[in-house]
Amino acid sequence: RDFAEGEEAMISYGKAGSSQLLVERGFAVPDNPDDSVDLIFGARCSKRRLPILQQVPLGVVKEYADDFEWQRCPDEEAQDVEARITVRRDRPLPRPLLALARLESITDAMLENTAVTSACGSDNLLAPLGQDCEREALGSLLCVVELMLHKFAQTASADAIDLAAGFEEPHAALQQMAVIARLGEKEVLSGLAKAVYARLLEVLGALEGRTEEPVGGSVWFCYLRDAKPKLERAQQSGHFAKHFCRLQSLPLGGSSSSLTEALHSSACFKIFLWLHNLFNGPITEKIADEFDLSGWAAYALSDRANDYLKLYFEKTALWGRYLMAQFIASGTFAVSDMNVMQMESMCIRNSHAWSVPTPDALKLLAAEGPLLEVGCGNGLWAQLLHDDCGADIVAFDTAEWDSTYNERE
Repeated sequence: RDFAEGEEAMISYGKAGSSQLLVERGFAVPDNPDDSVDLIFGARCSKRRLPILQQVPLGVVKEYADDFEWQRCPDEEAQDVEARITVRRDRPLPRPLLALARLESITDAMLENTAVTSACGSDNLLAPLGQDCEREALGSLLCVVELMLHKFAQTASADAIDLAAGFEEPHAALQQMAVIARLGEKEVLSGLAKAVYARLLEVLGALEGRTEEPVGGSVWFCYLRDAKPKLERAQQSGHFAKHFCRLQSLPLGGSSSSLTEALHSSACFKIFLWLHNLFNGPITEKIADEFDLSGWAAYALSDRANDYLKLYFEKTALWGRYLMAQFIASGTFAVSDMNVMQMESMCIRNSHAWSVPTPDALKLLAAEGPLLEVGCGNGLWAQLLHDDCGADIVAFDTAEWDSTYNERE
């Protein structure tokens, strides 16, 4: 086309991540939407597995044509195979990767079942083959992310701090671009971990085995009771401990530690909603999304946050990690642990307040002052409204319950 005098002329280098741009073009782009990481994924090959592995390219839809390539092809002589699978920032959990992870989670005994073998073929290879298979496959992918991230000398959070602080001359620009490219790869890998984590919660929501009526306070009591031996085996074998340690260190939000805390905290909510058969109900829609929770979690890490908000995220994020590690390792939860968590939450509420004061809630209430709080409990909200927001507030409560207000005719 014709250009006007003085108009800027631009060129596109195509869809390329910052690592590729740095190597080939000499520059890197922060938060590059085209950042990607190549994974080399290995899988077993046998006479039973060979026809299934040969179906994998057929099951890879066109959008992944450039993101999948056999490095060691399946054939009759091969005992194992390897594939290059590209993980992209905008496609954090590639279907080919999940397909091979599922196949690896299937035992040879399962492959003797013609129904399972049929389900593994062609496009059906990309479909879940049962809760245990899916859960084990997803758990193995979290392990892959952990191993990949351990190859880097420092964390994504440390990279973000270095970029914010800047670098000293004479090589400041070069160092900055190198860190940008490295950070982009780490964020792609943490995006994969986040997508796997979200899918694990989908597996939880799709579980079958609840009773029509609550037993022991929950429609899932019988399921949890019957699955208890699986959890005990996972604890004895060390699988649970490994998954818990992995979730303690694995970033789910790139360089944002607050997003990781928010996702674990949200998982805690959803697991307890599941326990009370509310996981797929309308109450789930009222849970704050991950970005709101991330903002509150970030605020909780600051010096301005109130102690209750800090305690809230410390507890719920820890419980989320603990319960998710149980689920990944065994597909179930320990009823005794969940009871302890619920009892501790009641103690925390009684000693602090029955709702957690966030900055937005405090500002909203303070704007409506002067305020009168009836039933203020320990007075935590009133104190924060007065001290942090300068609200004019008077708070009342009784030392103990007065039965006069609960009389029945």
